[in-house]
Amino acid sequence: MWWGNRAALRFWGSRSIEDFVKRDFSTDSDMVRQRLRHVVDYTPSGSYASDTWTLYPVGGPQTVVLTMTPILVGEGEDAVIIEIQPAPGIEGGSESLRILEAARNTPLMVSTVALDGTVLSGNPASIDTYGSHQPSTDDSVSRLADRVADPSIVPAMLAVGQDQGAFSRDIEVRTARGVRWHHVNVRRGRDPLNGEPVLVVTEEDITTRVSASQQLSQLNRILEERVRRRTAELEEKSQRLRAMMTEAQEARRHAEEATRAKSSFLANMSHELRTPLNAVLGFSEVMIEEMFGDLPPRYREYADNIHNSATHLLKLINDLLDLSKIEAGKIGLEETESVLEDIVKDAVRYVRANLDKKLCAIVIKIPESMPKVRLDPLRFRQVLLNVLSNAGKFSHEGAQIVVSAEVSAAGCCIQVSDNGPGIPTEKIPTVLKAYERGDTGLSLNQEGAGLGLPIAKALMEQHGGRLDLSSVVGEGTTVRLNLPPKRLVV
Repeated sequence: MWWGNRAALRFWGSRSIEDFVKRDFSTDSDMVRQRLRHVVDYTPSGSYASDTWTLYPVGGPQTVVLTMTPILVGEGEDAVIIEIQPAPGIEGGSESLRILEAARNTPLMVSTVALDGTVLSGNPASIDTYGSHQPSTDDSVSRLADRVADPSIVPAMLAVGQDQGAFSRDIEVRTARGVRWHHVNVRRGRDPLNGEPVLVVTEEDITTRVSASQQLSQLNRILEERVRRRTAELEEKSQRLRAMMTEAQEARRHAEEATRAKSSFLANMSHELRTPLNAVLGFSEVMIEEMFGDLPPRYREYADNIHNSATHLLKLINDLLDLSKIEAGKIGLEETESVLEDIVKDAVRYVRANLDKKLCAIVIKIPESMPKVRLDPLRFRQVLLNVLSNAGKFSHEGAQIVVSAEVSAAGCCIQVSDNGPGIPTEKIPTVLKAYERGDTGLSLNQEGAGLGLPIAKALMEQHGGRLDLSSVVGEGTTVRLNLPPKRLVV
């Protein structure tokens, strides 16, 4: 306080100007300082601002009308001349006073607007937002239309004064701090001074909420776009995958057709070839046995060569026929309860004649307690023949082949071991494939189409077992024929 007249001294209960200017106003709320600051900042020169306040002099609170005029004092400092007058029509109305004080301190912006859109009054929150509502030379903040960013909304707000419903909407407004978002409610009311209809406009600043919502919407749009692009990418990949699967299925179908055609061709050709070969074998045997007279030594040698070559060719044809049946899934098993040792001895007896030429020894080690096994004896004998023949074919003179068997919880394992040249580890998968050979120095000098071990492996799988092969170069090879426990007869 700088100065006050005698009426001001009486109102505030001060004995002198000195006591008056020393009065402590530090306990007043920030709203008081903000209101005075806005009067200075937004009231044009020569104009005034008017507002209803509740003041607290000695003797109790009083609600008054303040007329505030900005001036300069001292060396150009801002000041306000405040004229205090009793507030008309509210003397003694405690409820009205309390409502008025609540409206003054609420953060909601409350304004009274005439039906023509002229702003008549505003609580401190409204004045803090828009500035003074008093008329000014440029009329920049005295009309409702100047506050609303979209002028087309104003008719809907003014229509409330004609009893045409209510207005409640989120809109953009122009404030002293720039464009903001407010939630605006407009209701019809009456001016307590003259009873004329007015608009009571209540506003809440929702800029932060709208900004967050806009950011969330933007993030959602970005996310939706990413999801859309990702979905399109996945759909494109899915289409490519379906196309690849279709191509793979088509390729598989062609491969299966080719396999069936090959198997059919091999089966037909095998039958076609075996008929003349049997005749060659029969006639060569007649010649070797000299059933119709003696043969010169050279012709007898020729007959032996013919018979051996036909026998070898017939074995190759039989192998091709067996493999084609296996690939076509047409080979069946005629299972019986068999003595494993008898099958082993029968197979050894068959191949021993050829092994004797190399002076190879075959040792059989099968325990007497070995139980019977349920299998196809003819097919299992064929497995043993192929494995034993392969072992003998690559063994050196004086080599030893050991056939052993054992029973465990894993089933029955028949093991054929030799001490031949062995197979490189990287070549083992190759020798187990049809029509493949190990391509070692020794294998290139041996006859055969590379079908023995693949056929043996396939027949073991037909029995629900497997053929395992291990080898060390220079030390020998071991073939394990594993039958599952269900094959044991106990």
